[in-house]
Amino acid sequence: MTADRRLREDLRKKLGGVTASRMYQLAAELKANHGPMGTDDAVYVLAHQNRLDLTKYIDDKAAVDRIRGLVPRNAGPVAAVATPSKKAPAAAIVNTRTPVSRTIRIGSTAAAADLLLPKVFEDDAERMSNLYPKMYLLENSIRNVIGRVLAAKYGKGWWALCAPTDVQHRVQDRKAKEAKVPWHGSRGSHEIYYSDFGDLRKIIENKWADFSAIFPSRPWITQKLEELEPGRNILAHHNPVPANEQKRFELHYDDWAAMIKDRRDTVPE
Repeated sequence: MTADRRLREDLRKKLGGVTASRMYQLAAELKANHGPMGTDDAVYVLAHQNRLDLTKYIDDKAAVDRIRGLVPRNAGPVAAVATPSKKAPAAAIVNTRTPVSRTIRIGSTAAAADLLLPKVFEDDAERMSNLYPKMYLLENSIRNVIGRVLAAKYGKGWWALCAPTDVQHRVQDRKAKEAKVPWHGSRGSHEIYYSDFGDLRKIIENKWADFSAIFPSRPWITQKLEELEPGRNILAHHNPVPANEQKRFELHYDDWAAMIKDRRDTVPE
């Protein structure tokens, strides 16, 4: 059950105007502490904890009762600090963590620099530097597999034939925004490189018959993409991924690598 868009917007307001990434981060923390449950279920539970009436968003009474049954005992509303606005003074942002200025070195070749940041940012950067390459490789591997499979059957114009309409519109919007700042370069030569995990999931679901010989099952791949998206978005917006989300990603990365090794002969060249 995909979380209702209106509910997500209302929940973000209830949480103090936080970003979508922060909302999903809170949902991920709830899953880690009180699971098992899917990401969308965790969003609904979060909404219920913050006194949003689920019946406004879910017509099925049984589904509402199921969500309420997932709510942790003695759990009250979840507090969340809103992401600082762009107009907030730099001191207010830095002071959310111990405000100790120090010289930070990035990698083995970049010159050290004092960026007016406390050590925790350096620690986060080091931890994320180990995660980002795998996230980059995994996301592009999934895109590559999808592209190979659909191009082999539908030809070079597979995108217009296979990508759901809402995905095509979303990608077109991203390309249009990018075209306004051409000096920054483009993401890639094909529309699929403008797709995120949610878009990739919808493409696979839309043409499942073409992927059934590759993936162990439909839930195997769709659930992975659903669970990967919040952590991916947190990382993409330069926020530290929670430890539990990092562990989940490592498991999905290993599962994907093992699947490719076992079934690479089923993927067209």
